[in-house]
Order: sequence, then structure tokens, then C-alpha cells
Amino acid sequence: MSFTASTPNTAAKTKRTLSVLSTPEDQGEQKKNRIKSNSSCDFNYTFENMAETENFGNVTLDDNTIRAIKQTVQDAINNAISTQMQTMIETIITGVVDGLSKRIECLENENLKLKNENRILNDALDANEQYSRRNSLRIFGIPESEKSNESTDTIVMNLCKSLGADVSIGEIDRSHRTGKPGGGRPRPIIAKFIS
Repeated sequence: MSFTASTPNTAAKTKRTLSVLSTPEDQGEQKKNRIKSNSSCDFNYTFENMAETENFGNVTLDDNTIRAIKQTVQDAINNAISTQMQTMIETIITGVVDGLSKRIECLENENLKLKNENRILNDALDANEQYSRRNSLRIFGIPESEKSNESTDTIVMNLCKSLGADVSIGEIDRSHRTGKPGGGRPRPIIAKFIS
């Protein structure tokens, strides 16, 4: 196999500079071309002597060598695929974890905000309940009547009268017994007054 490079003959008779890829005439010219091109590659062959030093036509491999080459190629492919898959998996996991971390941070901030709002609302509710209890009176120890139509308003007015307080039915906003009946003790009465 022989390759020759042709250079157009110009009137100026410029000198041709050979590169690393051109076919040198001899080893001295080959070395000179490597130095001129600042190539760090060491080309041991030219196209002409490559066929002489490598005997491609008489290569014979036994079954064990073929199996070993096959196994080496398979291992290299498997390692390359495994490395690529591992990189892809790590990238996906990193993306998912980053997304979940941001979502968790957002939910934690929202949870904190809702806790603060809940505390403020509970404080306001407690203040309103305290304000509404201001005109209420809880009375313990009054025996319950066997009748189902017991009037707690009348009981409250009679109790107030016995204590020397003059209370009319119009001054009682609402009154009732609290708790479940039949506990052995009389249920307390809550009376809410208008003022």
C-alpha cells in the first residue's frame, strides 16, 4: 500500500510544509515534521510500512481468546452503562430531593404561618368567651325537679330573691342546666344576665 501526496507546482516555487498526517519520505523527514508541528503524538508508522509491520491477513485466535475478548468487551460495555446509569440516577435523585426540600420548606413556612394565625384566633376566641361570661352565673347544689319541664328561669329568680336581689324575668337572657342528667348529683345551672 503506497500513498503519495501531490502538491500543485506554482510559479513562486513555494516550499511545501508537511504536517503530521502527510506521508514523509524517510524517518528523518518524519521526525522533522513532528518537531515542526509541535506534535506530542509519536507516530511509529507510515501508511507504507504499517502493512509491512502488521500482518493483518494471518491473524488466528483460539476459542478461549475469543471468549476472553468477548467477556472483556461485555464487561467494558456493562461498566460504561452502569456508570452512565449511576450518573443519571444520581442526577434524578438530586433533582427530586431538591424539589422535595423546597416543597418541605414551603410547607413548613405555611404551617408556621397557620400556627401563628391559629394562636391569634384562639386568643381572640378566649377573650370573647371571657367577655360573654362576664354576665353569667353558675349555680351549684340546686336539686333537680322530677318534672321534665323545669323552669330554670324561675329557680334563678327565686334564688336571687332569697339573697335579697330583685331580678325580673326580663333581666335573664338565658338559663339552663349543664351536663348529662342522672349522675347522682344535681346538675349546675348557668344563668346569663342581660347586664
